[in-house]
Amino acid sequence: MALYRMENPVQSYAWGSRAMLAAIRAAEQPLEFHGNEVTEPEAEMWMGSHPRGPSTVLGDDGERTALPDHLAADPEKSLGAEAAALRPPGEETPGLPFLFKILTAERGLSIQSHPTRERAAEGFDREEGDGIDIAAPNRNYRDRNHKPELMCALSDFWGLRGFRPYHELVDEMAALATALTGPLPDVADALRRFAVAAAPETWREAFSMLVPPERDSRRRAMLADSVARYAASRGTGGSGADRDSRYWWCLELLRQFPGDPGAAAPLYLNLVHLHPGDAMYLDAGILHAYLYGAGVEIMANSDNVLRAGCTAKHVDVPELLATLSFDGESVVPLVPEAVEAGGVRVQRYATDAREFELTAIAAPTEAGTAEIQKRSGPAVLLAVGGTARAACPSDGGRDRGGELELAPAESAFVDHNTGSVSVWLDAGTQLFVAALPGTVVVTGDTRP
Repeated sequence: MALYRMENPVQSYAWGSRAMLAAIRAAEQPLEFHGNEVTEPEAEMWMGSHPRGPSTVLGDDGERTALPDHLAADPEKSLGAEAAALRPPGEETPGLPFLFKILTAERGLSIQSHPTRERAAEGFDREEGDGIDIAAPNRNYRDRNHKPELMCALSDFWGLRGFRPYHELVDEMAALATALTGPLPDVADALRRFAVAAAPETWREAFSMLVPPERDSRRRAMLADSVARYAASRGTGGSGADRDSRYWWCLELLRQFPGDPGAAAPLYLNLVHLHPGDAMYLDAGILHAYLYGAGVEIMANSDNVLRAGCTAKHVDVPELLATLSFDGESVVPLVPEAVEAGGVRVQRYATDAREFELTAIAAPTEAGTAEIQKRSGPAVLLAVGGTARAACPSDGGRDRGGELELAPAESAFVDHNTGSVSVWLDAGTQLFVAALPGTVVVTGDTRP
């Protein structure tokens, strides 16, 4: 058998939702996020081999095998040489090059960034040498890998990504400096220096003043209080949730994280509103946060996070500053390459990442069929919005093919040595395909 049903762990983080993943499982269209609530917040459903939450694959006899064990049993068959070559230096255990997720956020995630692979490997080995336990709360690096990631929205989705263009940032920071002159004159002066001579060096200095260390509780409280007054004075005056306003988000983050100066992040980061099917890509050193909504996320197989605020978890400001890019930039939406094939719509989300590429196959109004041709490496298939059937042929040898029906939020693992999968999609279904870059081609298929 070369097509395996997956059982996937769900991470219950405080920022998760009690309704969003339930709505995805129920195939609500559009996603409404009310009713069907579960007891604990469901934040991320992981599809992969990461040791903190590996998936399980089911054989045709019902036998359950942890995905890392399945990969280790026959890496040539399950991973292939191209995927195996992406293993981080120093890692001996075979693993899936990417980690695929459904993410559901009802509250803001931490303001965060991810390291380069070189920085991750150096940091991991340093913390190992210092004897810091891998599960310790003050641990920065839990593996040796980098974490480029792609978020594709399933609902309206709000997030923060990258420092704003300097021409916007200068005006905002000059105005914020006025609000800080009384309580925090040194922070105000740093912001004014940036406003006079905008450059990565002056912005680095100013930003470091906006993220005081956790031990300086008085300064943190004063900064948070000043940000609250500033945001309230700049607000739109509208009633209710105004998620397209950066000032509304400052106040909302302060409501969620009282006294946390990380709530100033919407002032200096780009506020992004993704509609279903929109995506954004995050490489190393890009400060960001997800604020609200549901989406599918794919990344290199890593859990390394460096935080700046809006979290109860460890914040290491010096390490964060050493990894960030301080350039200002406008957010360029990631526009997928879209084609029609045999009655289905195929969208490919291409990025610079070497470990992954996301393809979405959709049957928006009528049932559709397609053929997935895979050149190399493993793949994960995920159904959303409706039911999908997937089948692969026997090779005439030890692999006799297989056929699976995937309900919404269910997934299947495809070995490297399986080169073709036929799929049938009910109307309204999307099938996401996670695979290595450039290895998947989708063509129409008119078979019943």
